[in-house]
Amino acid sequence: AIQVEDFARSEDIIPLSSVPLQFVVNVVSPSNTSIPCPPVFIPPTPLNGTCIPVLWGQRWNETLLAQIQSNLTRISVTGATPYVVLKNDTHISAGIAWNATDDNSTRQVICYNATDSLGTSSGTRCF
Repeated sequence: AIQVEDFARSEDIIPLSSVPLQFVVNVVSPSNTSIPCPPVFIPPTPLNGTCIPVLWGQRWNETLLAQIQSNLTRISVTGATPYVVLKNDTHISAGIAWNATDDNSTRQVICYNATDSLGTSSGTRCF
């Protein structure tokens, strides 16, 4: 059990209240259950937080590649439109492009995630 206590100030040693918290942990054998692994982005996908300089007037292309143990259903992209999406039993890739022009901002953020048929997501990443 864990004891949850709250204090009026961080330096106080006597709690305003104290409540025991009890919980049960159910451990299951991996042989009896299948735990879905989330999709994983692999190279050549840019790492989360990567900054890629693109010169004005330049067309920038990138490939996002995800790997999955179960059926991967989609890659979602914001900030750019995928122009090619290919998939097989273990991978899905999306080609994206962006043109640096006066019509768009000096900073473009592109975010992406992959989701399998069970709804398990890779989590959103941006560059």
